[in-house]
Amino acid sequence: MKRWIAHFVGLNALARKRACFPKYVSVSIMKSRVYVERRSPKQHGNGSSEHKGSETEGDDMSLKEELLQDMKAAMKAKADGKTALSVIRMVRSAVRNKEIDEKIELDDAGVGAVIAKEMKQRKESLAEFEKAGRNDLISQVQAEISVLEKYMPKQLSIEEVRQLVQTVTAGKPDLKMGDVMKAVMPQVGGKADGRVVSQVVKEVLQNK
Repeated sequence: MKRWIAHFVGLNALARKRACFPKYVSVSIMKSRVYVERRSPKQHGNGSSEHKGSETEGDDMSLKEELLQDMKAAMKAKADGKTALSVIRMVRSAVRNKEIDEKIELDDAGVGAVIAKEMKQRKESLAEFEKAGRNDLISQVQAEISVLEKYMPKQLSIEEVRQLVQTVTAGKPDLKMGDVMKAVMPQVGGKADGRVVSQVVKEVLQNK
């Protein structure tokens, strides 16, 4: 009997302390157990609680998140997603390696540059296989290129690259080609082939 009274007093004390909890914490006493249900304090204008899903929606999704989401989808697709899964895994591995080597976290521009490099490698391989008449390998590389194209950033036109180069070199007549390339390439971020940028830099410097 004494034990039951002590237990009842304890529950009453908990109930009295309920007012001390933040608004987004509610306490309910069920079958002599206390359940604490935490609700998000952040609400929309209509008063409904905001719920953030496990996946980012729409344009807010970063390239890393998009790659991860598509990798999961490819895994579920099994045989139909085999090529996509292989390519995405290679890209994510290349991104991680670059981050480890340079001790940085890549943003979309950095990830885009990695993807552009992967694309360049496959296009070079495709050209070699076409010369050798390796139709079996040609189809495989073409399939991989199709996967990568989805993640490639919109490519800059020659004129847009030239404007970037001119901005970097403006008022700096003594800049060397290497200095200009170091300044321009991070801004390009995989949106133009390095050989194209190099050619434009050379032309701009020659005309200064």
